[in-house]
Amino acid sequence: MGQRRDEILEIARTAFADGGVRNTSMRDLANAAGVLPSSLYSHFDGKDDLVDEIMRDYVTYLTSQCRRVAAEMSDPVERLPELILAAMLLLERCPAELAVHRLVTSSSRVR
Repeated sequence: MGQRRDEILEIARTAFADGGVRNTSMRDLANAAGVLPSSLYSHFDGKDDLVDEIMRDYVTYLTSQCRRVAAEMSDPVERLPELILAAMLLLERCPAELAVHRLVTSSSRVR
């Protein structure tokens, strides 16, 4: 991923978490990034694409942590506290993604 694309993604992650996905327009994101709205479309197809990218990173991280715990521990009783810890660490590592996830899953439409 390019540096500018990463910057835009971070701006979107924060804006969506703070203001909501529905309430944040591509124009809002462009203004925050200091670019013309049309410039965003050279990096992303639209708001849905941004949300997908944010959620993909979040799900990839969560999945990798669960797989790590499963590979390290075969006993389900030992595994459970580690999975809970991984979920708690997710709160610390991905607060914006969790906020976006909550907003997206509580709504049938992103726009």
